[in-house]
Amino acid sequence: MSTALQNEGYTKDGNSGGNFVAGTKAIHTAVIICSPAPESRMLVQIVVASNGDGGGRERQCLQAQMDQPGPSRCGYSGGPGPSGQSGCGLGSRWQESEEGWTALWTRRGTSNVFDVYSTKGSLTLTAVHTININGNRVSVSRTNASDGNNCDMEGILQSDGVNVSGSYRCKSGGPYAWQARIICQ
Repeated sequence: MSTALQNEGYTKDGNSGGNFVAGTKAIHTAVIICSPAPESRMLVQIVVASNGDGGGRERQCLQAQMDQPGPSRCGYSGGPGPSGQSGCGLGSRWQESEEGWTALWTRRGTSNVFDVYSTKGSLTLTAVHTININGNRVSVSRTNASDGNNCDMEGILQSDGVNVSGSYRCKSGGPYAWQARIICQ
């Protein structure tokens, strides 16, 4: 039960115990109750109360976790993001790809600054990104690039609050396409 909550981004409530566990995530509070059932089976009850939209989806995600624990089934979002999207704002990491490069952007604490590590075959690139989200518009300033090629990126945050796509220009040229997925935890 605790693993299901954790995998979907919930923080376990201190009042959990016995045959139930409770947790919170942004506007959602979830309780999972497990009780013995006939024929050595288990009855699983999942209740999600939400101060907004998305409670039904959260319950389905938790049910999927109880059926088979693993990575988030529903793109673990941390509640509503800018302009009411589900999502978690800037998240903790971004998985990004562009022009054959794959990158991991890792957030510095709670700031809007991310350390970037990119690879393309045997090539590597490091940089620093400053990210701003305004409504569904995303702007990224790439500085301190190890190849000296700083860039300005623009994108659109999709309604799921975790997928972003757009274009960018660098001092070496552009525009080029990019896309990313925000990881909330």
